[in-house]
Amino acid sequence: MPNEHHPNKILWYMVARSPTPEQCQRAADEAVESGRKELDKRRITWDLLADKIIEELEYEESVPIKQAKVVGFGKKKKVVVVQRVIQLKTPAAMTIRQKSRISAHELRGDFPPKETRIAGPGGGPIPLQKLEVEFVKSNGTRENGGRD
Repeated sequence: MPNEHHPNKILWYMVARSPTPEQCQRAADEAVESGRKELDKRRITWDLLADKIIEELEYEESVPIKQAKVVGFGKKKKVVVVQRVIQLKTPAAMTIRQKSRISAHELRGDFPPKETRIAGPGGGPIPLQKLEVEFVKSNGTRENGGRD
């Protein structure tokens, strides 16, 4: 059961049994929602992320080029070098575009979630006595005033 005395902590006490799928899903949803709220406080919103991804999807690299032009006629003819910058889809720009496309798919949820499994002693399951999720602020301080 969630601990009512600590709103930033989700505590599950288990006695010789694993949490139910519903409990796991609820804990995961609460963790994601808390993370989104913290990002929103720092002005990292869905709109900002979408704008940055669109910017990266359309990225072209600025490449300076020099062009030689012949101006004038006859004896007054001379060569003038003109420098300008053009936008190109270079290999580096295409790498940025590809990574941005993958990030967009991940945010949309098009890929299956990444899963990490940790095995207990001898490769077996880890007996769960207590599951504690604690949210730590990005400046390294815990909500209750302690340090990382």
